[in-house]
Amino acid sequence: MSLGLRIERKDESGEIKPITLPEWKEAVVGIDGIRLAEGDANALNPVTREWVVMPNRGGDVEVWRDGYDGWLRALWWSPNGTVSFSAPDPEPDGHSILAVARDLAGKLGARIVSPDGTLHD
Repeated sequence: MSLGLRIERKDESGEIKPITLPEWKEAVVGIDGIRLAEGDANALNPVTREWVVMPNRGGDVEVWRDGYDGWLRALWWSPNGTVSFSAPDPEPDGHSILAVARDLAGKLGARIVSPDGTLHD
């Protein structure tokens, strides 16, 4: 099962405190198994069979997947100051996207939140 989640940060009053692109990039550096993605993401729409382009706003992050034997684009920074991602079940190698997101959220003083507002620690 895959959950659509986001990394967000709030100030003392509960208002969203945006994660800036420079601080997001700084948080990504130094975490093994992840890197900033280059270029836009492309995916084949399984229904229409058309290629869909998802623009990289400068903060897309890829995660190394042993089972995939390559890099998988997994986290998307947005100009609104949040980061969205899907958290599938952990991979057999134990390296889950959720664990990476937790590391990044911790570096940024942020939390992982589901669409209904549930916090994921």
